[in-house]
Amino acid sequence: SMMVPLNYIQEWDQDMIAAGSRLPAVHHPRAFSHFGRIYSLRRIDAFLEALTALKKEDPEIAGKIVFHQYGQLTQRYYDVIRKNHLEDVFQVHEKIPYQQARDLEMSSDGLVLFDSSVLPGQTIQPYLPSKTTEYLLLKKDMLIITTPTSPSWRIFTGFGYRCCHEDAAEIQAEIRRLADGQPQRHDYDFSSYENQTATGELTRYVDGILSSR
Repeated sequence: SMMVPLNYIQEWDQDMIAAGSRLPAVHHPRAFSHFGRIYSLRRIDAFLEALTALKKEDPEIAGKIVFHQYGQLTQRYYDVIRKNHLEDVFQVHEKIPYQQARDLEMSSDGLVLFDSSVLPGQTIQPYLPSKTTEYLLLKKDMLIITTPTSPSWRIFTGFGYRCCHEDAAEIQAEIRRLADGQPQRHDYDFSSYENQTATGELTRYVDGILSSR
């Protein structure tokens, strides 16, 4: 058996490659965006708890950083947002078309990954968010909330990113760091994940079979 690794097609993603090569602009507040619905397997309880504590600590936090959620949100999270007066620092928007999402990924100051836990308590998670390649192409600051058993943790830490457990205190500290720090362009080589390179071993394997017939 053979696994085809995570990859992107250079001709399709020239806009994101170009965006990832530019130095980040400085905006106040910094806008961090998440794209995709929040559902039963994608929990944001610890994130909202962290935001609530951070807003109590710094009532003006929305002047430094604002999180945008594009896509469906379960009702209980709307209730938590209203109860804790988080509407200014966590803004929820309707689902948007794919191209608009790409444009906002490129224009946002940072990106958010709320990972899904498909098999809680297991030593490995089989889930990998579909935005991973786009996020990595953009080389922006990110808030990544996941678990060490997830492929996301291994991939993002491998490129030098910090990942947070689903722990409110840890997430709070990371948000404070992102809000107070200078924006960064993360410098790493992602070219080995380009489609032709990433699938080279599979291509050679298939070509070998065909040539032996």
